[in-house]
Parts: sequence; C-alpha cells; structure tokens
Amino acid sequence: NVSIDSVGFNSLQGKKSVNEDRFKLLELDPDFYYFAVFDGHGGVSSAEFAHDKLHEIVRRLHRDGENDLEEILVQAFEECDTELKRHLEHLVSEKELSSGTTATVVLLRDGTDLAIASTGDSRAVLCRNGETSCITRDHHPSLEEEQQRILSCNGRIESTSSDLLRVNGRLAMTRSLGDFDLKPYGVIATPDTKLLKVDHNADAFIVLITDGISDVISSYELGFLVRMCTDPEQAAHSLTCCAMQYGSDDNVTAVVVPLRAWRKY
Repeated sequence: NVSIDSVGFNSLQGKKSVNEDRFKLLELDPDFYYFAVFDGHGGVSSAEFAHDKLHEIVRRLHRDGENDLEEILVQAFEECDTELKRHLEHLVSEKELSSGTTATVVLLRDGTDLAIASTGDSRAVLCRNGETSCITRDHHPSLEEEQQRILSCNGRIESTSSDLLRVNGRLAMTRSLGDFDLKPYGVIATPDTKLLKVDHNADAFIVLITDGISDVISSYELGFLVRMCTDPEQAAHSLTCCAMQYGSDDNVTAVVVPLRAWRKY
C-alpha cells in the first residue's frame, strides 16, 4: 500500500531567480491520500496559498460527507480560487493580483479510487502495463474549446515573439488559480477531472510534474527514466536533474507515487 514515506519528490529552482513551484503530499484521513503540484507565475503568492489551503478544503468536503471525489475536487478548486482572491486583495502589492498558479491534484482513496484534477499545464502521468501516458491535458490557448471560451468572453488570443499563444498577450494558459485580471476574459479555475480504478496488477506509478520537466521530457521518456530507478526518491531526482541537463530554463518539480506494480516493468 502507498504511504507518504514511500513517495519520492524533488524540486529545483533551475535557472530562474526564485522557485515558484510548490508541492504537497499528505494522508488527509486514514487511507485517503492527497498529492499535488503547483507552478506559480507572477510571484509565489498564489502557489503558496494553494499549497497551504487546497488540501484543507478537500479534507473538509470529504469529512462533510461528499463521496464523489471529482465533485470534491471541482468544488475545492473553485472555493480555493475565491479565497485566494480575498487573500491577494489584502496584500499591498498590485502586482500580486495578477499572480496565479497551475494546480494538479491526485486523490487516492482506499488504495483503489484514483481521482485527478488539473487546472493549467502541470501534468499527471500514469504507468499502466508498462505504458506511460499523460492523464491530464494542458490548458493552452491552442485548444479549440478553450479558445472559444476566451473569445466568447471578449478575451484575445495573441501570438508572442516565440510563437507562444497567450490570453490577452499575457497568460500562456486558459485555466488557473489566481490571475484575477484575466478572469473576466474567460480564464477559469474549474479543473478537468478524471476518475480511475487502480489496477494493482498493472499500475506501477503515477508522477506529477511541472512544465519545466514536461517541456523537455516526453511521457515515454519519463517512463523510461523512472523504470531505470530503484526507488521513487531516486526517480524524482532523476527527472528533475535530467530536465536541467536537457536545457529546461524553468523551475522543475516531480512527485513520484509508487503503486502496487512498482518495478514490475
């Protein structure tokens, strides 16, 4: 069975002047685990707040009797976003109001129920039957349905000098916690969610990563690197260090959660 002690993690500042990534690993209640990564932008305030608060909302909703893990996650993300706005409005700096963060969360209940929620472009990757695949999607302005929502709210999708699409020329994602200057233009906090049953014979690990890793390492390569390692801690270090060697110019964070079929493939 999973225990917090068995999970590997590593976060490196890399070439950035500050590490705006955050991550959290907790057993919220007996056999109810919470794993999360947050990739902040425009300062650390939003990522720090989500790191400190989101799990508390998840735990409260679960203890209040809500059994649907996807519903818990959607409610928690939206409530956290509302609380974050109040929090940022109390800070002196106007700049902080335009800070934001991705959030990718995995809940594991009773060793079998696996719920994933994601807002932004931090990823969750699952290894099943030796095949490693991304089980989240990046909320980028290039996605048609995301683009439609932004445009219907009178937002603009602008191409930058590096050919990166940005909402109103500023934000490279269409969903986030924070970024309150862009919420009127269709940027939302609501996550994509997914519910899976853990297959104990087939599922080897789940990995949460920020885009400092996914920008330079594919899901296939990630699976190869993790399977080369003897334990999850070594795997997390391997992913962050390889991303730096591959030229990532961002903060890099990895959380490696071993499942029953760890080292089977």
